[in-house]
Amino acid sequence: MKKRLTLISAMSIALVAMAVPAGAIAKNDKPNGGGKGQSKAKNYNFKGTYNADGTLLVTKGNSRVRKGGFIGDSVAFDYSSAKFSVTDTNADGVEDINDVQAGDRVMVKARLPKGDPGTPPFAARKVVSQDDSAEDEPEATLPVL
Repeated sequence: MKKRLTLISAMSIALVAMAVPAGAIAKNDKPNGGGKGQSKAKNYNFKGTYNADGTLLVTKGNSRVRKGGFIGDSVAFDYSSAKFSVTDTNADGVEDINDVQAGDRVMVKARLPKGDPGTPPFAARKVVSQDDSAEDEPEATLPVL
């Protein structure tokens, strides 16, 4: 009777082990813990006027900027690793933050955590000047017929 009982309990343990999916036992090897408890980085697009102190007076932005309450605030950025798409105004051969002047309309892209982006200065990924499009392009001339 005792052998029969242990055989039945061994079979029931085997059946329970087969019923549990393998994913429930396997280790979670996804980066950032599979997204549980941590928010992944999202794109924030800040648009506004560049100030002389290096901050940006935010006037527009994508939904994350608007929901974050940045509209109307001056936000500081770290421009050290950013890519620049600006006109070389100081003619040094390099497009960098020194080419952006106070009062220029600028868009700054950053990747920040979704829920709470933290406190500035934020690391800027890309800086685009929106003022120099009309000034640098020559006027198109139509051929005379």
